[in-house]
Amino acid sequence: MCGPDSNFVEWHRDAQTQETDGFQVKRPGDKPVKCTINLQLDYQPQHFKLDPRLARLLGIHTATRPVIYSAFWEYIKKNKLQDPVLRDTIRCDVYLESIFSCKSFKFGRYPSRCSSSRQRTPSL
Repeated sequence: MCGPDSNFVEWHRDAQTQETDGFQVKRPGDKPVKCTINLQLDYQPQHFKLDPRLARLLGIHTATRPVIYSAFWEYIKKNKLQDPVLRDTIRCDVYLESIFSCKSFKFGRYPSRCSSSRQRTPSL
């Protein structure tokens, strides 16, 4: 606990922490106390929540980076958005243009373009 009157408990799992099915918080005293518990899932590997527009387009809501990139590449192939001459260039269709605000981009730039369209998964 942090301070005698601040009803705040913070615990961080480290690499040596054993797996557990639960936890218990004990406090001294018998008076009612308001408490907020904020749980964050420990996804290994890390999961990301997609921007709603990109999630609709790719058909995934929350996933790992490789799964997101794979779904994006499948969308590109399915919709024939790879430039036939400049093979590393993606031509944006109406939907991608509304998400990324450009007509085309190099596929290698997708991770930086996608970073604004994905967030860490929210707490429970």
